Amino acid sequence: MTVLPIEIKSGKDCKVHSALDRFLQTSDYHIQKAVVLSNAREVSEKDGVLYLPIYYCMFYERDKRADESELIIPEIIL
Repeated sequence: MTVLPIEIKSGKDCKVHSALDRFLQTSDYHIQKAVVLSNAREVSEKDGVLYLPIYYCMFYERDKRADESELIIPEIIL
């Protein structure tokens, strides 16, 4: 099991996230990916952070075959 950090941004500059950056840089956590949900309209990825429009959160669901706490993350091809 792994942790997927998700940050929700309301402002225009969704690519500024110093706390999330520090979290990802902490090698003890072994976090490879993160998601930022915002009002932006485009999907992009940079340095292991996937930037998604806020309405994409409706595509996340629980994996009913696995532990109830795990999420199925939709595959997004950029």
